[in-house]
Amino acid sequence: MPTSEEKRVSMYDDAEPTRPGEVTSATPLEQLNLNWREKDLPERIRTKHVHRLHPYLGKYIPQLAEIFLRKFFKTGQTVLAPFAGSGTTLVQASELGIHSIGFDVSIFNVMLCRAKTTRYDLEKAGREILDILQKLSAQPAQSMPEA
Repeated sequence: MPTSEEKRVSMYDDAEPTRPGEVTSATPLEQLNLNWREKDLPERIRTKHVHRLHPYLGKYIPQLAEIFLRKFFKTGQTVLAPFAGSGTTLVQASELGIHSIGFDVSIFNVMLCRAKTTRYDLEKAGREILDILQKLSAQPAQSMPEA
């Protein structure tokens, strides 16, 4: 059921929003309908994989970045994200095989982008986590100091 505001905008009538996976370089810009509603892109889909790692007020949904990357870039090309923020464009570019360069004035944002875009050896990470857990379980429980 559309909201009062949505009823005022003709684009919301019954127009189907653009599905990111269907966009190609040949897709005309005027055919892109970027007016998603909650029912079109529920929260679990908007925050797929690492996009939910940390809340970031200025971020946009990954589907938006994916659409423009699919429209304007090809695998192997490079996109620049001069205000990388939480890394949405960098992550989506990586997912599509597009190289990316990003930077940000905030060292926290740079750290967040690196955490999201670094390629990890999952087997090694799993072994290290199990090793840490084993060492923790072997240690005697420490009592909490009294207040």
